[in-house]
Amino acid sequence: MEGSSKGKLEAIDDFKHQFNQRMDSRIKQTHIEFEKIREESDKEFNKQSRELEDKFQHQMADRKSNWEKSSRNLE
Repeated sequence: MEGSSKGKLEAIDDFKHQFNQRMDSRIKQTHIEFEKIREESDKEFNKQSRELEDKFQHQMADRKSNWEKSSRNLE
């Protein structure tokens, strides 16, 4: 009976070990996928930020130009 219990405990330990290895592998893979998604998201965010900044600068330049034209017309 004792040998049977020992065999069951070893089987349980083996299962735990294999389960932990699979979970570690899945966690690492998920982390890698997350990092890829985050990098892509950061790239897209930076691209959109640059586009908005460019648009803002153009709008400010247009407003300055319009203000200068209006000022000259008032003189």
